[in-house]
Amino acid sequence: MAAALETIRIVDSTDVISKIWELGQYFIDEMKKIIIQSKVKCHMTGVAPMPYMEFDYGELSLSKKCVFYGECAKRGILFHPNHHWYISGAHTQNDIDETLFVCEQAFKML
Repeated sequence: MAAALETIRIVDSTDVISKIWELGQYFIDEMKKIIIQSKVKCHMTGVAPMPYMEFDYGELSLSKKCVFYGECAKRGILFHPNHHWYISGAHTQNDIDETLFVCEQAFKML
């Protein structure tokens, strides 16, 4: 109960909702650029607070997902491979930039 009340207080007294949307949109926009540069067959989906990436390799998509998510995990970034990801009010610009860097490195392993 205390955690819920504190969350409500933070939402009411800060701009955390707009921060989540801004960071999420930044993440999606930058991921789209990285995807184009890497020539990996995938696309971003979802909305800014809940982005997700889908591979477009048909039957090979599962093996590509395994490599991508495994490489991200090796580098300290954990994504759910079958569900939207979430941007949190605790995330910072630096967190998002670090995540983008790791994704770029993981794409190079595909």
